[in-house]
Amino acid sequence: MSTYQPNADVAVAAFQRGYVPVPIMAGSKRPYGTDWQHTHWQSSDEVEAAFEQWHDDGIPGVGLLLGEPSGGLVDIDLDHPLALRLRQALLPKTEMMHDRVGRPMSHHWFRVTESLPSTRAYKMPDGATIIEVRSTGAQTVIPPTVHPTGEQYRWVGEPWGGNGPATIDGLVLGSRVAMIALAAILIEGWPEQGGRHEAYLALAGATLRLRDGIHPWWADVTPQLIQLIAYETHDEDGARARVKEVMESTLSRLRDGRPATGWTRLGELIGAEFMDRARRLVRDIEAMVGTESDRRGPSHEDGDGTASEGVPPSRSNVDTSKVSWQRVDLGPYLRGEIVLPDPGVLVRVDGQGLMYPGRVNSLFGRSEAAKSWLALLACRQEIGRNGRAIYLDFEDHPVLMTDRIKRLGFDTRDAEDHFAYVNPGHPIAPLQYSRWGQHEPNDVGKLNDQVFRELLDPKGFNPTLIVVDGMTSLYATHGLSTNDAVGTELISSWLKWLTLSGTAPEGRTVVLIDHMGKGEGDGPIGAHHKIAMVQGTAIRVVVIDRPAKGRVGIMSLIVAKDRPGAIRALSDGKGKDQKIGKAILDSTDPDRSTLTIETPDPNEMDTPEVTDNALTRAAKRSPQSLLQDAMLARFEPPDVVIRSADLPVMLDASKAMCRTAREALVAGGFLERVPGHYDNDLHLRRPTPPSV
Repeated sequence: MSTYQPNADVAVAAFQRGYVPVPIMAGSKRPYGTDWQHTHWQSSDEVEAAFEQWHDDGIPGVGLLLGEPSGGLVDIDLDHPLALRLRQALLPKTEMMHDRVGRPMSHHWFRVTESLPSTRAYKMPDGATIIEVRSTGAQTVIPPTVHPTGEQYRWVGEPWGGNGPATIDGLVLGSRVAMIALAAILIEGWPEQGGRHEAYLALAGATLRLRDGIHPWWADVTPQLIQLIAYETHDEDGARARVKEVMESTLSRLRDGRPATGWTRLGELIGAEFMDRARRLVRDIEAMVGTESDRRGPSHEDGDGTASEGVPPSRSNVDTSKVSWQRVDLGPYLRGEIVLPDPGVLVRVDGQGLMYPGRVNSLFGRSEAAKSWLALLACRQEIGRNGRAIYLDFEDHPVLMTDRIKRLGFDTRDAEDHFAYVNPGHPIAPLQYSRWGQHEPNDVGKLNDQVFRELLDPKGFNPTLIVVDGMTSLYATHGLSTNDAVGTELISSWLKWLTLSGTAPEGRTVVLIDHMGKGEGDGPIGAHHKIAMVQGTAIRVVVIDRPAKGRVGIMSLIVAKDRPGAIRALSDGKGKDQKIGKAILDSTDPDRSTLTIETPDPNEMDTPEVTDNALTRAAKRSPQSLLQDAMLARFEPPDVVIRSADLPVMLDASKAMCRTAREALVAGGFLERVPGHYDNDLHLRRPTPPSV
C-alpha cells in the first residue's frame, strides 16, 4: 500500500501522467464547483497552487476526469459482489487498480485507444448496480482521498499501476463489462434445483440460434457462460457436465432445423425482468463485437410460438437501402417467429404497460396536461430496465428539464449516464426534403444528422427509447405543414426508421408528444395525419385537476388509437372515451414530485376541467343537454348573476338554443329568475343553497 501523499502532490502526479485532477469535497465523492467537467490545467505549478489552496479551504480530496479529457482513461467500477467474483474470468488484466477495505479490488483502470465507450451503469432488476463503465462526463475519486464511510482509498500494488493502466480497444473492454453484467443477472435470477436444466437449454437456444444456423461467436462464448453460472450457483451436476449435455443437445437441434427453446422459456424460468435485461445485454454485446447484423431477419421457431430474435427490415425512405418494392417473406410472421411484443412502456402501478416497445406511440392533450411528465416517467422506467433514453425537446429549455428530472427522483448517475437530452434548434438532413420529394439537405442539416446518428450508434449511446417533444415544433423546424400529407409521410418514415435502427430485440420505442389546438375536437393538431403515423398507442391526456407546484394534479388517460389491439382490453370499456389509466402528479412536496398511473375505476366519473374553449365547442356541436351543462358552469358560485341576453355571445350558440336550454334549467330548479328583470333583459342566477 502506498504511503499518504498530500492532495497537491497527488494532483500534480496525475497531471504529469496526462490526467485531469479535480477537487473533491470532504466526506463526499462529489467534485467541488459547478463546472468541474470542464476543468483544464496549463502547468504543474498551477495544479499545485490550486490544490494547496483547496486543501487549506477544507476541500482535501482528489478525483480524475475520465474519458476524453484524460486521454481515454476509463475506470471500471465493480459494485456488486457477483461482479467482483466474475472479474477474474471476464475482465481484462490491468496493473492500475485501487480500492478500499469495504470494497476490495473494486476499481480497475484502462486507457482506451479506439472506440471510447460511453459512461454506463448496469443494474439488477431491483436497482442494485452491478458494474459501471466510467468514461467521458464522469470522474472517480482516487487515493489517498477518504470515502464518505471513513475508509481511505488505497492503491492495489504500485501507485498508478507502476507504468500505468493497460491499453485496450474500447469495444473489447465494453463487451467484457457487458458480459460480467449478463452473467451476474443470469446468476441472480437462476432457478433452484428442478428447473436448472431447462434454463440452460433455453439460454443456449437463445444465444446460439442464428437464422437457419448457429451463431459462431456465441458458439465459443456460451459454454463459458454456462460454466460460470454452474460454478456460481453451486450446480450439483458440475460445470463441465452441464456444458457437455446442454451444448450437444442444442447444437444438434439447431443443425437439424428442429425447434429449440429460447428467450420466452428462459423468462418463465428466471423471471421476465431478468430475461429482458439479459436479452438486451446479448444485443449490446453483439453490437460491440460486430455481430449485431447477424440477428436481423427471420429466426427459428422458439419452441413456444414466440419470437426469439429478429425485426422486420427497414422500409423507411431515409434508410440506406433504396429497394423496398420487392416481395416480403411473410413466412416468419405466419409461423410466429416474429411477433408483436406485449405493451411494456409507460407502466401502470399494476405492472401493465400502456405503450408498445419498438413502435411509434403518442401522448397528446391540451397545454399543461403533464404530457412531458408522463414521457419522463416512461424514460425513468426504461432506464430502470437497463435501457437508455433520448429526449428530443423542441419546445423547452434544459433548466426546466433538469428540474423535472430531479423532482421525479431520477438517480443522478442514471440521468448522466443513461439519459441524453437534446435541444434541437435547426433542421436535420433526412427531413430537409422539398414538397416534391427532392432531397435538399444543407451543411447544417448534414452535421446535425451526423451528430444524431453517433448518438444512435449501437457502439455509442444506443438508446432504447426516444421521446419527441413536440410534434408541431418538429414540423415547423423543418418548414413542413401538419396538414400536408407529403410532410407527414416524410416525418412518419423517419420515425419508423428510428424504431428499426436499434439493437434491442423489439427495436427502439418512440413516444411523440403533441398538442390539441382550438377547434381540433378530440385529436392533436393536424389530427388525421398525426394519428395515422402512430403504430402503437395514441393516448389522449385529459386534465381533471390541473397539475401545479404545491398541488395534486389528476389526468385521465384515454385510448385514442390502439393499432395492435391489446390496450383497449385494459380500459374501463365505457363509451367512446375508454380510460386506460388515471395519472396522479403530486407536487405538494417543495422538492419532489411523484407521478403514478393507476388502473381506471369503471365506477368513477371524471369531470374534466372546463375551459372557455371547451364550452364554446360544446355549444356549437352538442345537443341541448351539453349546452345546459356549459350554461350551468357560468353560474358558479350562486351569487353570480348573468343577463340572459348575454348567453349566446358567451357560449357562441344561437339565441333560440340558449332560450330553450334556459327555460329547461329554470323549470328544473337549476337556475332562477332574478326578481325585477323580464323578457330580453331577464337575469338568472343559481338558487342560493339552504343554510344548515
